[in-house]
Amino acid sequence: MEVFDPAIIVPFSMYKFKNFLNFKLISLKNEVHNIRMTDKKRRLWYWWVIAAVLTLVTGYYQRVTGPTYDKKIAFTHEGIEQKVKLPRSHGDETDCPVVLPIKDTTTTAKLIWRRFKMDEPYTEVEFQRTDSTLVALLPKQPPAGKLEYSVVIFDKAGKANAITGHETVVIRFKGHVPLWLVLIHVVFMFAGMFMSNITGFYAIIKHESFKKYAFITVVVLFIGGLILGPVVQKYAFGVFWSGIPFGMDLTDNKLLFAFLFWLGAWAFSIKKARYWLGILALVVLLIMYYIPHSAMGSEFDYKTNTLGTSKELRH
Repeated sequence: MEVFDPAIIVPFSMYKFKNFLNFKLISLKNEVHNIRMTDKKRRLWYWWVIAAVLTLVTGYYQRVTGPTYDKKIAFTHEGIEQKVKLPRSHGDETDCPVVLPIKDTTTTAKLIWRRFKMDEPYTEVEFQRTDSTLVALLPKQPPAGKLEYSVVIFDKAGKANAITGHETVVIRFKGHVPLWLVLIHVVFMFAGMFMSNITGFYAIIKHESFKKYAFITVVVLFIGGLILGPVVQKYAFGVFWSGIPFGMDLTDNKLLFAFLFWLGAWAFSIKKARYWLGILALVVLLIMYYIPHSAMGSEFDYKTNTLGTSKELRH
């Protein structure tokens, strides 16, 4: 008959206790890891929000700057503060209306215009009253053709007021671009801005998803800027591309420059993430987008009847 040895209980109990401790330690480590991952994911949302806000701010800046957006003018007429928007771009197959929302029926006005950069006499056109507004037309020009014009209003005593001041307003004409194409192009360009921002932020925090997002950024910028962009330009000005090597269109060139930086950031990070390239690409794209849209863009040369690019940021 075997005799039970109580000494066996001690190592057996120690073995179970050791396993129990190991299990608890592993559980604790997993719990800490899960907490850290949860906190990390929560912190990522901050970057996404910042990226979205930065995209909206950049988009708004592009919307209100540049030489083709309406020129806002405030002036006083007959003791009343007036505000008008004078067009600097026109894309329909019609003459461009210039509208003055002046209700006073004793007020008259003249539209004075000529072709841009042409040493020729100005043409004067009387505004016509339509209900509570005064309207005059600028004649349609070839794609990228420009006119410079000024507006002079006269009160009931015949006193003139050049509301455009000593400088003329420059308007650029373009062909009709389908609305659906414009919307798709804008969506992709905003998506490209957003992806550039979030991918650049992922590079800053050295996130493991940087390479994946860099690839998405490259694809979105390529579709929006290098496929849809040229199609829009073909509709508007009759050419697909007027940047390097065919011209010096600043909008085309800055987009190409930013795209190449992101392409390089992704390509050189395929084997090993080079986060500094992502940060550099982010900075470059932001700088490019803070150059006003359409600056030094397509311009029709009336002297040679050819399409070129403007050499001025303002027109």
